[in-house]
Amino acid sequence: MINNLLLLCFILIAGCGNNGIEGYVSEPISITAKQPEDGINYDYFWTLTNQPDGSLMNSNDLISINDGNKMTFIPDYPGEYTIEVIISEYGDE
Repeated sequence: MINNLLLLCFILIAGCGNNGIEGYVSEPISITAKQPEDGINYDYFWTLTNQPDGSLMNSNDLISINDGNKMTFIPDYPGEYTIEVIISEYGDE
């Protein structure tokens, strides 16, 4: 069993060499984190780490659904957004 688990995912929105997810301002974008191991309950902490100048978003605007492994947000300004998810087991990163 895994005692300590740290999975750091950087997800780039709208760009960065076609590795990100493209979306539109005022339309929801959903991102799902893969569960590392089946049958174990994990905690998911989503954070907005970067956003375009002019955006008024913060991490409170990220809406977690589906036991926390899925997150939805609505971009408020065109540009690149970076979202980080930390997955922990029993409170340990």
